[in-house]
Order: sequence, then structure tokens, then C-alpha cells
Amino acid sequence: MADKSNNSSNFAGINPSIGVVSIFNSAAVKVNTAASSIAWYAEKVTGKHNGTVAISTGALNVDGSKSVGGNFTIDLKTIKALDITDPGYNQKFISHITSGDFFEIEKFPTATFVITKIAGNQVTGNLTIKGITKSISFGSKLAFSIKF
Repeated sequence: MADKSNNSSNFAGINPSIGVVSIFNSAAVKVNTAASSIAWYAEKVTGKHNGTVAISTGALNVDGSKSVGGNFTIDLKTIKALDITDPGYNQKFISHITSGDFFEIEKFPTATFVITKIAGNQVTGNLTIKGITKSISFGSKLAFSIKF
């Protein structure tokens, strides 16, 4: 997936919910995968679709109270289309995008995203799908809570 500035499909953002953060030291904080997902948005000539896909593992790198990087494994077998309300058409669409025509999840069940830069709310990183890596950028709200 490419960034939206190229008029291509893109992930709308990564909004991980994470656990305990040390506010004094650098740390890799594990993503709470049960409370996290990635929103996606895709356009085609005849329309557009949106949905979610689960994060199977991941960590957000923090330095004090600032996000500085991270890495995520995306479980493509969990991809959902939220805009298609007809159950039959939804299943047909998901079967199509998970086939060899798109994600080919039987051969490539996961994708990865590695954050290479965070500048304000702009996140840049390397997204790998089907063994092909592309640099993408998007706006995001990276939020985490501090628990004592």
C-alpha cells in the first residue's frame, strides 16, 4: 500500500493501545493486541472500501514520554470490510482481496510495518506485503497510558 499522496490505497493509521511505559527510560512497549487494530481505506475506479485488520504482535519504542519508533506484525487473515453490509457480498469481497489477486494470504498470512520516523503526528515506515517493502507516511494519533 502506498501513501495517499500517490492517490493509492493506504492504511488510515495505526492506533495501538499499549501497556506500561517508563517515563524515565527508553523502552519498547508491547502493543495490547486485543485492544488494537489498523484501519484501512482503499479506492478503485468504481468505488471505495474501508475496514480493519488486527495487529498480531508489535511494540512501540518510547523515549521518556515520546514515541520514537516501533514494529508491528499484521494478521492479514483478520481483514474485515466495514462498509459492505450485505453478508454475502462482504464474504465475496474478503475472499477476493485475500486471494492471489491481492494479499494471497495462504502464502503471505502476515504483513509488517516498521516505523522509521515520527515527526509530530506524521509517521513514516516500511510496510511489507507479499515480500514487497514500500515506504509509506500517514497522519496518526499515537497514544499510550502510563499505569503505576
